[in-house]
Amino acid sequence: MLRYYKELKLQDLERSFYAVGSEGEASRRLCERSGWNYLEHPNKPLSLKTQAGVEFARQSDPDFLVVINSDDLLSQNF
Repeated sequence: MLRYYKELKLQDLERSFYAVGSEGEASRRLCERSGWNYLEHPNKPLSLKTQAGVEFARQSDPDFLVVINSDDLLSQNF
């Protein structure tokens, strides 16, 4: 999935990607190697993890934010 979204990013350099993980340094390296900004946060409760990701992304003052969970996949046309 990271590679898929990285390819989308190469098509439109205005996109930024943020990942919130709870698996430690291995996840951080994987995400950052794929061009994602990474935040580590506990997985439970999941709502707080999602909120931490939103706050993390808001620091870059985005025009909009799309939250994609680990089992979601968006088409390039989205």
